[in-house]
Amino acid sequence: MTTVPSWIANAVAIKHSFGISGGSAYRVTGWRATKTRVMVTLEGHWSRNEIAFRLDDLREVGKSSYEALCLFPPDAPEVVEATRKQTIRRAVASVKAKMSNTRLDASSMTAERLCEALEDLMRTASMAIIDIARVEAAKLDAEG
Repeated sequence: MTTVPSWIANAVAIKHSFGISGGSAYRVTGWRATKTRVMVTLEGHWSRNEIAFRLDDLREVGKSSYEALCLFPPDAPEVVEATRKQTIRRAVASVKAKMSNTRLDASSMTAERLCEALEDLMRTASMAIIDIARVEAAKLDAEG
């Protein structure tokens, strides 16, 4: 009989996605085990229900290997890489959103308002750079 790994409460579920965008990572917020499965709830996952994973390979039940979520320990290289890619995607999306919502028109704005808009845009970009730097540092730490 397969046993539940000791790290399951801190596990991360990853849905692999091939290509430049990478996969998605979801932290386990709760779990329970049956004889052959572990049932988990995931933070930030669209499904509010428990998701079943096979105990023998920690893959999502009822999905093809291409579509299935997989459980990994929190310090696994797959988790570090998925988290890194996810953070970069979020950072880029926040800067894009800010750019699309910020109107920079020197002909219709006062100099003060133009500077405020630029400052707001730079603040968003700076926060994105900080987020990316944190995950890059974590990746370097994980690599040793």
